[in-house]
This record gives sequence, structure tokens and C-alpha cells, in this order.
Amino acid sequence: MFKFTLLFLAVFGTLAVLNARLGADGSFYIWMLHILRVARLLEFTTGMFVGLIFIEKSKHHTVNSTWLTSLEVIGLVAFILAVGFSVHLHAAIVRSMYYVPIWCLLIYTFAYQAGKVSKILSHKSFVYLGEISFSFYMTHLLVIRYFTYLHLNNTIHTIVCFLVSLLLSSLVYAFYEEPLRKLLRFGNYKKILKSVLYTQKISNPTP
Repeated sequence: MFKFTLLFLAVFGTLAVLNARLGADGSFYIWMLHILRVARLLEFTTGMFVGLIFIEKSKHHTVNSTWLTSLEVIGLVAFILAVGFSVHLHAAIVRSMYYVPIWCLLIYTFAYQAGKVSKILSHKSFVYLGEISFSFYMTHLLVIRYFTYLHLNNTIHTIVCFLVSLLLSSLVYAFYEEPLRKLLRFGNYKKILKSVLYTQKISNPTP
């Protein structure tokens, strides 16, 4: 665990330095550090690392609701402050590893589902927002770009784009994402089951 932590800090620091040196004309390095899937493995591995810590700690520690609630609030406040401070940083840094430490804290804390904030977020309305979040992610930029041509007031533009994106993501989730997920998950199973039942019916015809 100690060696992994040192490796993580070393890679984290290297990426931070490289991103800080990125310029607007460094398109290849922008692609290499931000778009190339291998470059995102560190974030993926970090999530696994946090998961392993959670599994290990949750086995040997009693959950303290008050302490976890405090950590949830601290994590959310830290995230809000980080978003506000990000406007003063180079965009390359913000797009890379800037939010990773805060997200680690939030993921680890909310994984216990024992704090007051996590219980509020467990409400079915928030759960549904989480379910459509991928569809929202896939559609929101398209909505923003189309509504840019209307030249709306910034506040109105933000509200309208958010509401339209929310509606569109709900439709995409209901009529595309969820049906396709069910088809991929259970489609072959149903075909196999029908085939087995049909074979049994032929082999054992009722008198």
C-alpha cells in the first residue's frame, strides 16, 4: 500500500507539471494527457485504490454517523471552493488531476451511506437523477451549442439549457439507454431460455 501511494504521488506530480506547461498550441500533448485513454488509467486506478481502502476499513471500523456527516459536508464545501478557485488556474490543470483528491474523499465518505447528506441523496428523486446522468452527459453539450444561436441572456441560457438537457436525457434514458441495457443484459438469456423450453416441450410432449 505504501509503495502504491508513492507511485500514485509520483505520477500525480508528473502529470500536474506536464499539464501546467501545456499551451494553446500543444494540441498533441493535450490529446495525449487528456483524451488518450491510457492517460486516464490513473483516475481509474485511483478509484480502485479508494475502493480497496473502503473495503478494508469498513470491515474493521464501526460506522459513526456524526463523523461521516461532517466528512460529507467538508467534502462538498471543499468541492464548491475548488470549483470557485478553478477559474484562476490554467485550464489544463483543471481538466487533469485537479479534482481527484476531492472526489476520492467524496466517494470514500458517501460509500458508507451512513451520513445525513447521503441519506438525503438516497431519495428516489436523486437516485433517478443519478441514473440519467450518463444520458445528461451525452446530450448537454449538444443542447448548449444549439441554444447558443438564440443569443439568450447568460442566466436564462443556463436555466433553459439545463431544463432542456434534463428533459432530453430523461427521454434518452427511458427509450434508448435502459431498453438497450436490458437487451444486452437479458436478451440472450431470454433467447436461450425460450430455446430450452421449446426443446423440452418437443422432447416431452404432453399426452
